Amino acid sequence: MMETLTNLAAEAELLIQAVVVVFAIGMVVATWARTKSAVPTVATLVLAAVVIWGVNNIDVLEREINEDLNQTSSAPAGAAGATVGFDV
Repeated sequence: MMETLTNLAAEAELLIQAVVVVFAIGMVVATWARTKSAVPTVATLVLAAVVIWGVNNIDVLEREINEDLNQTSSAPAGAAGATVGFDV
């Protein structure tokens, strides 16, 4: 039963990745069709590439975020962020 659920989750992940790629291609084509201009089309292409990279590398992003959160939570109080003071 657990193996079946694991396989189903892996297939769902692949399906989501495929849908994101198809959607990104559609957005680039739609941008080109509406504007007939290179600048918005290239901008859409770059944004689509970033989104596809993020979806395909979600494990890396989760690991990096967890490391950052663990470093922040173990830091002394006040060390997590910079504070700006204004002297009047």
